[in-house]
Amino acid sequence: VAMDDDGWHACAAPTVTALAADLSDAVWVGTDAGLDRVDDAGRQTFGAGHGLPEGAVGAVAVAPDNAVWVGTAGVHPGLARGVGGVWESVRLPAGSGRVHAIAFDSIGRPWVGTGFLELDGDAVRVDTLGAAAVLDKGAWQTFDLPGTPVSIAEDGEGGMWAATRTHGAFRIADGGALPDVSLPQDARALLADAGGRLWLATSEGILRRLDDGWSDTLIPGVSATRGAWSVFEDNAGAVWAGVGDGIARRDPSG
Repeated sequence: VAMDDDGWHACAAPTVTALAADLSDAVWVGTDAGLDRVDDAGRQTFGAGHGLPEGAVGAVAVAPDNAVWVGTAGVHPGLARGVGGVWESVRLPAGSGRVHAIAFDSIGRPWVGTGFLELDGDAVRVDTLGAAAVLDKGAWQTFDLPGTPVSIAEDGEGGMWAATRTHGAFRIADGGALPDVSLPQDARALLADAGGRLWLATSEGILRRLDDGWSDTLIPGVSATRGAWSVFEDNAGAVWAGVGDGIARRDPSG
């Protein structure tokens, strides 16, 4: 589904698992059958025959240089980098599980979140030991976690955070991954906004990280459960949250 000035338009596709937009405003759609690129000219599909790893796409992200990174979450997980529709395989850290998250830090290094996560609807059925890893000068540095990272983001101080569905969120430092015990255990999505402020979607709502810790951002009248699944900042600086029964928008001044 896409939305333009005339409203929403449906686009037939398998189950959508990940979305990202590149600098040309093309949208990359990860599905359980591969990867699509959608723009005004139409849709182009990529798969194993184009150099992508086999299996359902678990994560898609666009690097600062506009390269598209794709991770899969199938039986044989893989990672690939694409430029101009040409794909090259990127070796994952040794012993990696399925790829569920890809992000880039402020100096352009790719991070991946791997593990073994299975859902039954919205509920977690299986979540095993996972890891967050950064590719630095051709070598992976891995930080073990008790659960699978489903989202990774950098805060305004240069610290990386990883969200897991069963063990909350962790701040990654040189000494390892440190849990923030003040946060809900079901952490679902992270956002670093344009001002460097960190936002976290959890089973108990949207939280915003301030100088003295995390602050609950209430979404009155939108969700009875207050649970949030996704968080996104638009070009105007408004923060959007996907919740159980709708979409909430917080103005930049709010």
